Amino acid sequence: MNPLLIPALLVPIWLHFPIALPTSDFKRGQATQVRFAFGHPFEATRIDVKQPQAWLYPPTGERQALEASAAQDQGAKAWTLSVTPKERGDHLLILAGQPVEHGRQQLRDWVKLVLPVGGVQRGWDRSLGLDLEIVPLSRPYGLVPGTSFRFTVHAKGKPLPGAMVEVERLNASAPKILPPEAQITRVEKSDALGNAAATLDQPGWWIVAVTGPAQEGVHPRASLWVYVGSP
Repeated sequence: MNPLLIPALLVPIWLHFPIALPTSDFKRGQATQVRFAFGHPFEATRIDVKQPQAWLYPPTGERQALEASAAQDQGAKAWTLSVTPKERGDHLLILAGQPVEHGRQQLRDWVKLVLPVGGVQRGWDRSLGLDLEIVPLSRPYGLVPGTSFRFTVHAKGKPLPGAMVEVERLNASAPKILPPEAQITRVEKSDALGNAAATLDQPGWWIVAVTGPAQEGVHPRASLWVYVGSP
């Protein structure tokens, strides 16, 4: 049995998620802003978030450190990044949040965005070997409603079985009537190979997130944001 299996099943469920969204499509040589916020995606609420670290992994070459600038999102403290891809191909943007308190425990977010540039459609399935990471098996763009989005949960570059993965859709405004909590945040479980899938049945932005066992008192949480277009 994978020694990471049991801790992965026992990690807590967190009520807030990191929200990392671009303001437009990415084009080579052009700057695009990415907003980093924190809150409830489905309920469309925000709370203050501390400044993240950020790195851009281009298709070739070394990763590039990016600096986040202070911003506001629905009255809460947020951050923006300016991203200028220099080549065609799929870039990976990683944002690392600062540890936050949750009761008596701490959580640190690692957020991934796949940035397609120039229609090459290559490199979106790369694993970066992070402590905890969601690696797409389905191409994470060009999606339509009803897509069964497949992915693998990795821990330090190796598949993590038995991980509980949360899936939630972003709303621009809060619904007048909220559905039951179990319908707001869906949960999938990775199989023996670390694979799982989620049906993304509506257009818009979706977060796929998994929390790992604590490392030196801090739980890492990996997430991937994907966009589903209108039919």
